[in-house]
Amino acid sequence: MPSDQGSTICPRGKHRGKTFKEVSEEDPGYVEWVLREPRDGWMAELADYARREGSQTADDAVESTANDWGGNSWGSGWEAPAASGTPAVAGEDPSATGPGGDVLPSDQGSTICPRGKHRGKTFKEVSEEDPGYVEWVLREPRDGWMAELADYARREGSQTADDAVESTANDWGGNSWGSGWEAPAASGTPAVAGEDPSATGPGGDVLPSDQGS
Repeated sequence: MPSDQGSTICPRGKHRGKTFKEVSEEDPGYVEWVLREPRDGWMAELADYARREGSQTADDAVESTANDWGGNSWGSGWEAPAASGTPAVAGEDPSATGPGGDVLPSDQGSTICPRGKHRGKTFKEVSEEDPGYVEWVLREPRDGWMAELADYARREGSQTADDAVESTANDWGGNSWGSGWEAPAASGTPAVAGEDPSATGPGGDVLPSDQGS
């Protein structure tokens, strides 16, 4: 159900590692900032969750942000203008740190998988622990956080496709392509395109009813 979106994890930014539900409850001002402009990726999903839940109005969010800035209303010792409750400039993050937008290539390894088989793990951990999964992600064009994982894997080059396939083959049964099974002449042939070599699903885009998992 849509209400399950709340368990999706923010992959980076100020609230990296927190669920959408936690962010909505703990920092409504941040959610209001996200809602101001069209977003993509995980921030679009956070905005969708906030709209669906409707747990915090924009006015309440602005007031919360104002309190974070210094106390009563718009800050202790500061007089609000006539048009009180005016939000921050569009595109400007009212929080103390950045909005968690695009990250530099060197920082991509700390991005967290928001859902799927490796939910809660960083790109670096997934790349090191499950190269077969990364190779699966690289096979076809992706979008969202999986596209970012693919980009990280390409940049790092810590695992070649052949090594990843070999690792997956070992997971399937031991030496080469499995104990007691003779590999064809073209050894190292990858799995069929679009087929997840891992034991569970790839954790790609989810329907609204599944976003919480």
